[in-house]
Amino acid sequence: MGRRKAASFVDSATLACAEADLNGLPQGRVTLRLLAVIAAGQDRRLDDVASFFRTTRQTVAIWISRYRSKGLAGLTDLPKGHRRASLSRIQVKTIQHWVERGESPSGEPVHWTIALLREAILKAFGVTLGKTRVWLLLREWGYRLKVPRPRHTKATPKAEKAFKKTPSHLGR
Repeated sequence: MGRRKAASFVDSATLACAEADLNGLPQGRVTLRLLAVIAAGQDRRLDDVASFFRTTRQTVAIWISRYRSKGLAGLTDLPKGHRRASLSRIQVKTIQHWVERGESPSGEPVHWTIALLREAILKAFGVTLGKTRVWLLLREWGYRLKVPRPRHTKATPKAEKAFKKTPSHLGR
């Protein structure tokens, strides 16, 4: 049989502070986590508290630890999601304008390639983007790269000219 675990990890000062913070909380998750801290402070085992709140004992212990160190702010979720975009919406619109018009930032006509677009973005906005990121942005915006018509390596211009002169209904 294992050793008996402490009945409560929460001291009376933490319990009183948690109960005071509970009044007037609009956020549901923070409220539940605060209730778990309070329940753990009322001489209840962490296993019982965790099963009541449908989580693990470790999670309840983490909530208690975060509440002790950061207070109520420790019980809120940390921001999740993607990195902040390196280009603002205005910058994106400007780049789309360049590509749509076929003009450089100075207004000169240009045939955009990924390398040229990367350089223009770096010079105009000071933002370094990789080749793949520029390509993905262009695809996301609905642009496609111009690709030359495929040509067979053994094709000869003379044979192509002869083929074009032959009417299709006569065959070859």
